[in-house]
Amino acid sequence: MFSRYLLVVIQSWLLVVSFSVQAEVIQSDRDQRDISVVTLTNGMRAVLVSDPKLDKSAAAVSIKAGSNANPKDREGLAHFLEHMLFLGTQKYPEADSYQNFISANGGSHNAFTAFENTTFFFDIATPSFDAGLDRFSQFFIAPLFNPEYVERERNAVNSEYESKKMDDGLRNYVADKLLMNPEHSWSAFTVGDLKTLTNSPEDPIREDLTQFFNRYYSSNLMTLALISPQPTVQLKQLAEKYFSAIRNTGATPFTNSAPLYATDRLPVQLDVKTLKQGQSLTISFPVSSRKDYWRIKPLYYIANQIGYEGPGSLLSYLKVKGWAKSLGAWIGIDLDDAARFDITIDLTEQGMKDYQSV
Repeated sequence: MFSRYLLVVIQSWLLVVSFSVQAEVIQSDRDQRDISVVTLTNGMRAVLVSDPKLDKSAAAVSIKAGSNANPKDREGLAHFLEHMLFLGTQKYPEADSYQNFISANGGSHNAFTAFENTTFFFDIATPSFDAGLDRFSQFFIAPLFNPEYVERERNAVNSEYESKKMDDGLRNYVADKLLMNPEHSWSAFTVGDLKTLTNSPEDPIREDLTQFFNRYYSSNLMTLALISPQPTVQLKQLAEKYFSAIRNTGATPFTNSAPLYATDRLPVQLDVKTLKQGQSLTISFPVSSRKDYWRIKPLYYIANQIGYEGPGSLLSYLKVKGWAKSLGAWIGIDLDDAARFDITIDLTEQGMKDYQSV
């Protein structure tokens, strides 16, 4: 149900995707892969996919902790931790051991820190999958967090932040946070820079890093996915062999107790001056969490109706008036505790002048 409060933002849009793994798998009749969902002895969930047609194997681990869990005085810590996990473990202490092994065996690797989760993944030639999983699993069992690489990775994270400063999409995304409840973690800075990731004898970041890892990197907050030409029985053996050693501390996920928007601040309008030419109008409706309505998807239905572009549609009317070039509607924010429905209209010059009428 839509909130009675309306948020109006003149800016470009950002789509935020979140996902979850369900206990049972519903497959199409056309899907011939063998898929199994199991729980390892340490409580870690594992999704196992066997596809004989594949010429590679791949793995991913997603932890239910992302930038939402950053301490208020350590914005960007989850992202920084993602970087540091690549730089050596007790079993494989060389900083480039994992990366070099994956590359030498025809594979690739990466990771990303989202708002509600952090995900690591790689693919590799199947004969080397076993050894790749051994190296990969050690990230979550015994990382070194080697102090000699702390400064390097602080600068690497800062470089990511600096490189996006001139990106209109990111600038609009950050400006959008100004309208939100400052007590909700969505409003916080997520990437991190040299200031938020400061490191000094009085304020050592490595200590905060290990505390964050120990707090959230527990097997009961992790989901493993393996896909390979190998049968699921063999994949289960690999999962148990390499990932059952991850400790289960019974950790609880981070939760937001504050509302996404403070209702006494709404309605509100934000004007953003972009670096590139172009103008758009975004109208946003804060709504309650939609997760309980996943079967009927009411917001998708509403988005389909508003986004229709045929005769009699909203877009066709706006085009006739000379106000709009295109229109889209979608779920702009989709969290466990809150959501937001966005309508974005790409305006003409006249539409920008008459945006109140639009």
